[in-house]
Amino acid sequence: RDGRAKVCIATDVAARGIDLPNLELVIHADLPTNPETLLHRSGRTGRAGRKGVSALIVPGSARRRTERLLQSAKLTATWASPPSADDVMRRDDERILADPAFDEPVKDDERAFIDALLARHGAEQVAAAFVRQCRSSRSAPEDLMDVAPFTPSRERLAGEKFAHRDEAPSRRDDFGASVWFSLSVGRRQNAEPRW
Repeated sequence: RDGRAKVCIATDVAARGIDLPNLELVIHADLPTNPETLLHRSGRTGRAGRKGVSALIVPGSARRRTERLLQSAKLTATWASPPSADDVMRRDDERILADPAFDEPVKDDERAFIDALLARHGAEQVAAAFVRQCRSSRSAPEDLMDVAPFTPSRERLAGEKFAHRDEAPSRRDDFGASVWFSLSVGRRQNAEPRW
Protein backbone atom coordinates (compact mmCIF):
# COMPACT_ATOMS: atom_id res chain seq x y z
CA ARG A 1 0.00 0.00 0.00
CA ASP A 2 2.89 2.40 0.62
CA GLY A 3 4.03 2.20 -3.02
CA ARG A 4 7.24 0.19 -2.57
CA ALA A 5 6.04 -2.77 -4.65
CA LYS A 6 6.03 -2.41 -8.43
CA VAL A 7 4.16 -5.68 -9.08
CA CYS A 8 1.45 -7.46 -7.14
CA ILE A 9 0.58 -11.07 -8.00
CA ALA A 10 -2.51 -12.50 -6.38
CA THR A 11 -5.03 -15.30 -6.68
CA ASP A 12 -8.72 -14.44 -7.01
CA VAL A 13 -9.21 -15.17 -3.31
CA ALA A 14 -6.28 -13.00 -2.21
CA ALA A 15 -7.30 -10.21 -4.59
CA ARG A 16 -10.58 -9.78 -2.70
CA GLY A 17 -8.72 -8.36 0.27
CA ILE A 18 -6.42 -6.10 -1.72
CA ASP A 19 -7.17 -2.40 -1.85
CA LEU A 20 -4.25 -0.68 -3.56
CA PRO A 21 -5.07 2.97 -4.26
CA ASN A 22 -2.60 3.52 -7.14
CA LEU A 23 -2.93 0.25 -9.05
CA GLU A 24 -2.96 1.17 -12.75
CA LEU A 25 -2.73 -2.21 -14.47
CA VAL A 26 -4.32 -5.63 -13.92
CA ILE A 27 -3.15 -8.48 -16.14
CA HIS A 28 -5.33 -11.57 -16.09
CA ALA A 29 -2.92 -14.51 -16.32
CA ASP A 30 -5.82 -16.83 -17.04
CA LEU A 31 -9.31 -16.22 -18.37
CA PRO A 32 -11.85 -15.57 -15.60
CA THR A 33 -14.56 -18.22 -15.36
CA ASN A 34 -17.48 -15.81 -15.04
CA PRO A 35 -18.35 -12.10 -15.44
CA GLU A 36 -18.32 -11.48 -11.69
CA THR A 37 -14.72 -12.65 -11.36
CA LEU A 38 -13.71 -10.58 -14.39
CA LEU A 39 -15.32 -7.44 -12.95
CA HIS A 40 -13.90 -8.08 -9.48
CA ARG A 41 -10.35 -8.58 -10.75
CA SER A 42 -10.60 -5.60 -13.07
CA GLY A 43 -12.06 -3.49 -10.27
CA ARG A 44 -8.70 -3.59 -8.50
CA THR A 45 -7.60 -0.85 -10.91
CA GLY A 46 -8.97 2.62 -11.47
CA ARG A 47 -10.05 3.23 -7.88
CA ALA A 48 -11.37 6.59 -6.68
CA GLY A 49 -11.91 8.01 -10.15
CA ARG A 50 -8.45 7.10 -11.43
CA LYS A 51 -7.96 5.47 -14.81
CA GLY A 52 -6.62 1.95 -15.14
CA VAL A 53 -6.12 -0.83 -17.64
CA SER A 54 -7.30 -4.41 -17.31
CA ALA A 55 -5.59 -6.71 -19.83
CA LEU A 56 -6.64 -10.23 -20.75
CA ILE A 57 -4.06 -12.47 -22.39
CA VAL A 58 -6.17 -14.68 -24.63
CA PRO A 59 -4.95 -17.59 -26.76
CA GLY A 60 -6.57 -17.85 -30.19
CA SER A 61 -8.48 -20.97 -29.15
CA ALA A 62 -10.26 -19.07 -26.35
CA ARG A 63 -11.29 -16.04 -28.39
CA ARG A 64 -15.00 -16.92 -28.73
CA ARG A 65 -15.28 -17.82 -25.05
CA THR A 66 -13.67 -14.48 -24.20
CA GLU A 67 -16.09 -12.60 -26.46
CA ARG A 68 -19.03 -14.26 -24.67
CA LEU A 69 -17.51 -13.44 -21.27
CA LEU A 70 -17.03 -9.77 -22.19
CA GLN A 71 -20.52 -9.58 -23.66
CA SER A 72 -22.13 -11.07 -20.55
CA ALA A 73 -20.13 -8.63 -18.38
CA LYS A 74 -21.38 -5.77 -20.63
CA LEU A 75 -17.81 -4.73 -21.44
CA THR A 76 -16.37 -3.43 -24.68
CA ALA A 77 -12.78 -4.50 -25.19
CA THR A 78 -10.07 -3.21 -27.46
CA TRP A 79 -8.40 -6.18 -29.14
CA ALA A 80 -4.70 -5.90 -29.91
CA SER A 81 -2.10 -8.18 -31.40
CA PRO A 82 0.80 -9.22 -29.20
CA PRO A 83 4.05 -7.37 -29.86
CA SER A 84 6.30 -8.99 -32.44
CA ALA A 85 9.74 -10.33 -31.53
CA ASP A 86 11.26 -7.29 -33.27
CA ASP A 87 9.09 -4.93 -31.18
CA VAL A 88 10.22 -6.64 -27.97
CA MET A 89 13.89 -6.42 -29.00
CA ARG A 90 13.46 -2.74 -29.91
CA ARG A 91 11.93 -1.99 -26.49
CA ASP A 92 14.75 -3.87 -24.75
CA ASP A 93 17.29 -1.80 -26.70
CA GLU A 94 15.47 1.42 -25.73
CA ARG A 95 15.61 0.33 -22.07
CA ILE A 96 19.36 -0.23 -22.33
CA LEU A 97 19.89 3.20 -23.95
CA ALA A 98 17.75 4.92 -21.30
CA ASP A 99 19.55 3.29 -18.37
CA PRO A 100 20.48 6.01 -15.84
CA ALA A 101 23.91 4.40 -15.36
CA PHE A 102 24.99 6.12 -18.60
CA ASP A 103 24.35 9.53 -17.02
CA GLU A 104 26.62 8.92 -14.04
CA PRO A 105 30.16 10.32 -14.30
CA VAL A 106 33.14 7.95 -14.30
CA LYS A 107 34.49 7.50 -10.77
CA ASP A 108 38.19 7.83 -10.02
CA ASP A 109 38.49 4.24 -8.76
CA GLU A 110 36.94 2.96 -12.05
CA ARG A 111 39.12 4.96 -14.46
CA ALA A 112 42.20 2.69 -14.41
CA PHE A 113 40.19 -0.45 -15.16
CA ILE A 114 38.15 1.29 -17.90
CA ASP A 115 41.39 2.45 -19.59
CA ALA A 116 42.82 -1.08 -19.39
CA LEU A 117 39.61 -2.58 -20.79
CA LEU A 118 39.53 -0.16 -23.72
CA ALA A 119 43.24 -0.63 -24.43
CA ARG A 120 42.91 -4.41 -24.48
CA HIS A 121 39.61 -4.84 -26.38
CA GLY A 122 38.69 -1.52 -28.00
CA ALA A 123 35.49 0.51 -27.57
CA GLU A 124 33.43 -1.45 -30.10
CA GLN A 125 34.27 -4.84 -28.58
CA VAL A 126 33.54 -3.56 -25.04
CA ALA A 127 30.17 -2.17 -26.20
CA ALA A 128 29.34 -5.48 -27.97
CA ALA A 129 30.17 -7.45 -24.81
CA PHE A 130 27.98 -5.09 -22.76
CA VAL A 131 25.02 -5.50 -25.15
CA ARG A 132 25.41 -9.31 -25.16
CA GLN A 133 25.52 -9.38 -21.38
CA CYS A 134 22.37 -7.23 -21.11
CA ARG A 135 20.51 -9.37 -23.64
CA SER A 136 21.62 -12.68 -22.08
CA SER A 137 19.70 -11.87 -18.90
CA ARG A 138 16.43 -11.67 -20.86
CA SER A 139 14.62 -14.55 -22.49
CA ALA A 140 14.38 -14.52 -26.27
CA PRO A 141 11.07 -13.10 -27.53
CA GLU A 142 8.68 -15.37 -29.43
CA ASP A 143 6.69 -14.55 -32.54
CA LEU A 144 3.00 -15.05 -31.78
CA MET A 145 0.09 -15.19 -34.20
CA ASP A 146 -1.76 -11.98 -35.00
CA VAL A 147 -5.27 -11.34 -33.76
CA ALA A 148 -8.01 -11.01 -36.38
CA PRO A 149 -10.12 -7.86 -36.11
CA PHE A 150 -12.99 -8.25 -33.66
CA THR A 151 -16.43 -8.82 -35.14
CA PRO A 152 -19.28 -8.96 -32.63
CA SER A 153 -20.89 -12.39 -32.55
CA ARG A 154 -24.32 -11.37 -33.83
CA GLU A 155 -22.84 -9.52 -36.81
CA ARG A 156 -20.51 -12.41 -37.54
CA LEU A 157 -23.36 -14.93 -37.38
CA ALA A 158 -25.60 -12.75 -39.55
CA GLY A 159 -22.78 -12.40 -42.07
CA GLU A 160 -22.28 -16.17 -42.15
CA LYS A 161 -26.03 -16.76 -42.48
CA PHE A 162 -26.44 -14.49 -45.51
CA ALA A 163 -23.12 -15.37 -47.16
CA HIS A 164 -24.44 -18.76 -48.29
CA ARG A 165 -27.95 -17.70 -49.28
CA ASP A 166 -27.47 -18.48 -53.01
CA GLU A 167 -26.11 -21.94 -52.33
CA ALA A 168 -28.38 -24.98 -52.37
CA PRO A 169 -29.14 -26.42 -48.94
CA SER A 170 -26.72 -29.14 -47.98
CA ARG A 171 -28.02 -32.70 -48.02
CA ARG A 172 -27.70 -34.91 -44.99
CA ASP A 173 -27.86 -38.36 -46.53
CA ASP A 174 -25.97 -39.93 -43.66
CA PHE A 175 -28.29 -38.43 -41.06
CA GLY A 176 -30.13 -41.36 -39.43
CA ALA A 177 -33.46 -41.56 -37.62
CA SER A 178 -33.72 -38.78 -35.09
CA VAL A 179 -36.08 -36.55 -33.17
CA TRP A 180 -35.79 -32.77 -33.18
CA PHE A 181 -36.67 -30.81 -30.06
CA SER A 182 -36.28 -27.28 -28.75
CA LEU A 183 -35.51 -25.98 -25.27
CA SER A 184 -36.67 -22.65 -23.95
CA VAL A 185 -33.46 -22.16 -21.96
CA GLY A 186 -29.97 -21.29 -23.06
CA ARG A 187 -26.60 -20.09 -21.82
CA ARG A 188 -28.14 -17.19 -19.90
CA GLN A 189 -30.25 -19.64 -17.89
CA ASN A 190 -27.17 -21.79 -17.20
CA ALA A 191 -28.17 -24.57 -19.59
CA GLU A 192 -25.51 -27.24 -19.92
CA PRO A 193 -24.88 -29.97 -22.53
CA ARG A 194 -24.92 -32.58 -19.73
CA TRP A 195 -28.69 -32.20 -19.29
